[in-house]
Amino acid sequence: MKELKEVYKVEAFSDIDTEDLGNKVGVRMLKNCDYAIGIFSNQEKEEQEKIVKQANLTCDDLKSGDFYYLTNKTNIVPDTTHVTISKNMFLERMDNGRTYSLLVINWQDDCNFELEFKESNDPLKKELSTAGDKYKYEILANREKSIVLKVFWGEHEFQVEFFKGK
Repeated sequence: MKELKEVYKVEAFSDIDTEDLGNKVGVRMLKNCDYAIGIFSNQEKEEQEKIVKQANLTCDDLKSGDFYYLTNKTNIVPDTTHVTISKNMFLERMDNGRTYSLLVINWQDDCNFELEFKESNDPLKKELSTAGDKYKYEILANREKSIVLKVFWGEHEFQVEFFKGK
């Protein structure tokens, strides 16, 4: 507790911004602890069906547009992240537009791309990524109302569904 009070320059532990502290601890665990990422990975895999790559998949119509995806930050209230893709930009807006993350999108081929983190004002994403960090994605399915992506993070793979905007 003494070290935490020194780092946050507060007199009492109750004065520490617990959301900030939680973000720092959570991100450090995800970046440095195989056990923690394994638990997260297993939870994600149990919560959704496994999608196999769609035959004859084309992704040209997905290289620009508006999408959204749902995250469950608290296990109580889902949060919607809005995504705009245009040319080489990938913009995420969270918390009803109060926070954002800006990334550069580099298409590797028709259905594979890499995102390069540029900046964010979102406390968790700022903690998780620094300018220049890269993330790989593969589009697995192009459905009528959504697309399914495979996300590569270290040795782990996740699937996320992006819903097409109106």
